[in-house]
Amino acid sequence: MAGHADDLLDEIRDEPELVEVAEQRDIAMRRLDEQGLIERIAFEALLSSRSEGQAYHQLFDDLWLYGWPVIKAFLRLNRMGQLVQRYSPRLYVAVTPEDMVVLHQSEEERDALAIDVISRAVEDFYQRAVLDRGWKQDGGASLRTWFIGACALNFPRAYQRWSRARSDRIGALAVRHGLDLDEVGAHLAGVVPDPERVAIDRSDLRAMIDMAQPTTKVILGLIMQGKSQAQIANELGLTLRAVEGRLYRFRQRVLKRQRAAGMRLLLPGEAAA
Repeated sequence: MAGHADDLLDEIRDEPELVEVAEQRDIAMRRLDEQGLIERIAFEALLSSRSEGQAYHQLFDDLWLYGWPVIKAFLRLNRMGQLVQRYSPRLYVAVTPEDMVVLHQSEEERDALAIDVISRAVEDFYQRAVLDRGWKQDGGASLRTWFIGACALNFPRAYQRWSRARSDRIGALAVRHGLDLDEVGAHLAGVVPDPERVAIDRSDLRAMIDMAQPTTKVILGLIMQGKSQAQIANELGLTLRAVEGRLYRFRQRVLKRQRAAGMRLLLPGEAAA
């Protein structure tokens, strides 16, 4: 397995995910650094047809204790691509801007993706490091960084599965509420106040909505249907602050264009000053 990530791991050591579980994680790190750990697990595998002795279960728990906060921090900081490149320069993963925002804002979504990444990495690690004896004590990489490498190599496919599933959920939510995401821009532009004054900008507004991320379109569409931001947050599995943040950023893009024309464009749900 090419590359080490000790420097990247050191850069995130003060992130909240790691600080919150520092004591348990330190214990797991010490156990993972024990001499002869892999040999004990391999010996247990020889004695048991199930290949799951006490040392194996301890390894399983410690890999999760160590890897869980690390992967969640990398996901929130949008640094998984950097981690992947470190271990496999030829392996490329393109995280969409929409998914970057979601993973930064939603702990629930980070949990879902991290579970898939680590679950598959544990299986891969056990096969390659233990059964195939791919990890060596004197190989240069610690057991911990070798496992993070397994997480990095399993990330691209896990991300693709997560992204597709999330896109499907957004689409299903839109269908359930009768929203056509391709028509949200047209509907929203059509209900802008003071039509004579801003008619020239309606096509501009529609274009901005058409280019918005799918989640933002769903939020705007549900607001048009009279849903509260709290209801929308619950529907999308986001925090209220995340919904507010998306609306704020969209309004800022709209207002930036409107200031140039010396006018203020109100969106549905906003009151005139």
